[in-house]
Amino acid sequence: MQKLKIFDNLINSKLFAKLKDPEFFNKFKAPKLITNLNIKDLFFVRNLSITFGSCIILSNIVNTFASLYLIEAPISKQNNSKQVYNPLILSAKVTYPQIQKKVIDRNIFNISGEIPAEDSAENNGLIQNFDAIACSKNNEKLPVELVGILFTGNPKTNLVTFKDPRIQTADVYHEGQSIIDNETYEVYKIPTPSTVQIRQANTKICLSTGTQSRYPIESDKNNNSDGQTYEFTSDFVDDQIGPGFSKILNSARLVPEVSNGKTIGFKIFAITAGSLFDKMNLENGDVITSVNGIKLEDPSQGFKLYEAMQDETNIIVEISRAGMHMTKKVTVR
Repeated sequence: MQKLKIFDNLINSKLFAKLKDPEFFNKFKAPKLITNLNIKDLFFVRNLSITFGSCIILSNIVNTFASLYLIEAPISKQNNSKQVYNPLILSAKVTYPQIQKKVIDRNIFNISGEIPAEDSAENNGLIQNFDAIACSKNNEKLPVELVGILFTGNPKTNLVTFKDPRIQTADVYHEGQSIIDNETYEVYKIPTPSTVQIRQANTKICLSTGTQSRYPIESDKNNNSDGQTYEFTSDFVDDQIGPGFSKILNSARLVPEVSNGKTIGFKIFAITAGSLFDKMNLENGDVITSVNGIKLEDPSQGFKLYEAMQDETNIIVEISRAGMHMTKKVTVR
């Protein structure tokens, strides 16, 4: 009812009074049909205007929602594709500590540092407990010659030297290494200062430095002995040698002596006072040419004197001093 009163007041207002006045439209040259408008015609015009306005507003609303849908559709699809590979969604019930425990249990980064056991198929029929195998009684001929052993008591630092007779130099090996150019032979273990075990497939070959062939001691008119035999206790010798030759290596220096392109021995110098070499009356500049009949003709034989002192009780050392050949005899008791 209030709306009708407002509309009636609007119809009876001065504005509509002017609209009904024919003179008012004549001023603007308006069509005469407008002057004959009545209330029904005004209602029709109003309703028609409202209808058109509503259509325009509705179309704008539809266009707005349609545009938003078309713009957001690719983004939502892209987000959905990412969510498919999101481990948090795929494993929503799995906590981080559980994932961490599985990774650690699998040890994929080898945190423990353990070497995995090889499959039996990869062992090629090799015996696993090789320590229980006895040394072969057959005299297997190795393609290399044993030169010397450096025994420290630690399997990681023990060393053995082999020489290939086809070449001039020798090679040093740790336990577990294969012989160069003869990969079927492996340095299995160095159990003592004078023995080494070689593995060839399932055969254990045991070598000793005491079984090596020795050159005969040649007599020479220039040979001259100082006429003394040096005697030392085993405790004194062991103390002078030290663990892994650590002490005797610091008591003097040995360098290969070369003549006409060939090694003829080892020159000794920087002898420490009171050391084993000093007690043997060796002098700086002496050249040690042989130990127990083994000529030192290879640079790799520098440990031969140390090994003899460690392993044997009677040692004969030949030296060259100022062109004179001398022989020194050492007894360890």
